[in-house]
Amino acid sequence: MTLALFAAASLATTLARPSWRASLRELVYPTRTLVAPRASGPLPAQPARVEAAPPVAPPPLPPRWTARSRGDRRVAAIQDPCATSADAGACSTRALDGFFARLTELERGQRPRVRVTHLGDSIVADDKITGRMRARLQREFGDRGVGWLYAQRPTRWYHPRNVRYEGRGLDTVSVVDEPTVDPPFGPAGAAFVARAHGAIASVELTASGTIALYASDATAVSTRVDEGAWQPMASTIRLASEGRHRLEMRVDRQGSRLYGLSIERDQPGMIVDNLGLVSSSSRALARQDAAQWERALAALSPDLVVISLGTNDSTHGPIPLVHRPALEASHAALFSLVKRVAGSCLVLLPPDGAEERGGPLATRASLSAIMEAQRRAATSAGCAMWDTFAFMGGRNSVLRWHTWGWAEADHTHLTDGGAARIADAITDALLAARDEYLARTAPPSNGATEAHPTSADAGR
Repeated sequence: MTLALFAAASLATTLARPSWRASLRELVYPTRTLVAPRASGPLPAQPARVEAAPPVAPPPLPPRWTARSRGDRRVAAIQDPCATSADAGACSTRALDGFFARLTELERGQRPRVRVTHLGDSIVADDKITGRMRARLQREFGDRGVGWLYAQRPTRWYHPRNVRYEGRGLDTVSVVDEPTVDPPFGPAGAAFVARAHGAIASVELTASGTIALYASDATAVSTRVDEGAWQPMASTIRLASEGRHRLEMRVDRQGSRLYGLSIERDQPGMIVDNLGLVSSSSRALARQDAAQWERALAALSPDLVVISLGTNDSTHGPIPLVHRPALEASHAALFSLVKRVAGSCLVLLPPDGAEERGGPLATRASLSAIMEAQRRAATSAGCAMWDTFAFMGGRNSVLRWHTWGWAEADHTHLTDGGAARIADAITDALLAARDEYLARTAPPSNGATEAHPTSADAGR
């Protein structure tokens, strides 16, 4: 009884103080919101806020690029092979020099845009890696627009940012279908076929500038923008102002095909296309008529084609020795084609992926053979390479990435956080190689090497 009376007297004394009453009221009826940091994600986590404050903007992208050497441990270097050698045997040009030269022309105002086109499978199609690369490169060199979009969503895993699709009367066909559908499939390997007269595809997005349309027969397509009047399909459509727009494409002939559209702003900068297609592979892309596909891809006028394939090949079990030459040949044909189209190509070796095949969960047995085929094919075609598998940590690294929240539970696809790490590493490697190109090609001045602006100086 004495203890209870003492506790009651202490509580009464405490509550008599205004500051203690306020503290107790805040504990029971909190007015300040505590925001927990994200466990992972494509951008750095926000710290917890313990003070009342206005809404905080999303974290910014990483700071502008600062020159780093290839020996810098923060950069997983691109393997940029020698293209031509000088008389003394020293390398005079490398595989990516043409692309880097065009970037320099862009910075000097000698060309309006530089275009990177990313071909790949589902790891590309969800736009986690490509979208992050787009944001980084456009921050560095200027935003020329989103670039390529399919006319419709080819699969539910295709996720271009801030784009809404609607449509009716169209069937999707692509290179990954059973070989019952004939080409052409357009530059990205998928087409949308009108079942009857009047099929419509609708794309809603935020954009300005010029829209170029791609279809099998322009005379069979009519278009309208923002509920305006229907017009015969023109080679380009103008959007006068930045804002939310709705583009509709009507196919007036059964069997005609829509492919997609390309959007460019009226300002200098970069485009980074996403031509990802779920279940794609080098052998699937080879189903196209090579000449038709080369013309369709060339219509985009890419300056660099990035290729991310091999994951789907790895899911079919070990690759017998007798089948490996054909695997290498299909990659070599693909790499050579994009090299002819763009002049520069970058092969991203596939990421680690794991499966259970008569034992514990472990790296797929076929991945080493696929990577070797891609290395040999890239070397013969004159393409640069970047080793995604090694960057992740090599064999069984995807198991650790899943534990850390960077890979999905299927031990194949990446979370936002994992994709951001790979996208940043690729972008850093490109910019480091470009800085090395600037240093290597800088003209001498008064017996010394003239200081050449790095990417960090662009636009300042």
